[in-house]
Amino acid sequence: MTSLATLQERFQRGLLQGDDNILSDITDSPRETKGALFDVYRNAYGARLAEIVQHDFEQLSAYLGDEAFAPVARAYVDATPSHHANARWYSRALPDFLKTAAPWCEAPELADLASLERALGEAFDAADDPVLTLEALATVPPSDWASLQFRPHPSVAACLVMWAELADAARERVRQRLAELRRSCAAETA
Repeated sequence: MTSLATLQERFQRGLLQGDDNILSDITDSPRETKGALFDVYRNAYGARLAEIVQHDFEQLSAYLGDEAFAPVARAYVDATPSHHANARWYSRALPDFLKTAAPWCEAPELADLASLERALGEAFDAADDPVLTLEALATVPPSDWASLQFRPHPSVAACLVMWAELADAARERVRQRLAELRRSCAAETA
């Protein structure tokens, strides 16, 4: 009898690497072959990863449209095995993928937009470190100002964007998100 750990390892290799050795541990059903049954898992796993990519890059998906975004997500899934237990981090490499993978590398604004979206997502997930307040800064004697050194908040990211339209769209999205957060905070304190 196959141990559970071995069975899980074979199942994972079947999903991630297309290894069909797992099929020897699966029985045919009265209506379907074991290959077809296991393909349900393979297809569902890939589809779920593609959904994660689409969710993490909603603006890129909207920019391209669903029909044009689907091949991007599928190609990324095919080229990028998941190495994270947390699905939140799976699609982080999409901007780099878009810079090098044909045909998308021929449209550099796609990687730029994906980079902006990734930065916004990472800012949202950044640690809740304290920020320097005006009151705290006011306590620093003017004679010490020349030696002050500031450390950016963990949510700060620098993105070099070559396409002005994308920068404008990102600024607008940030404004909208800040407005949502302000409304949410106001509702919680009311």
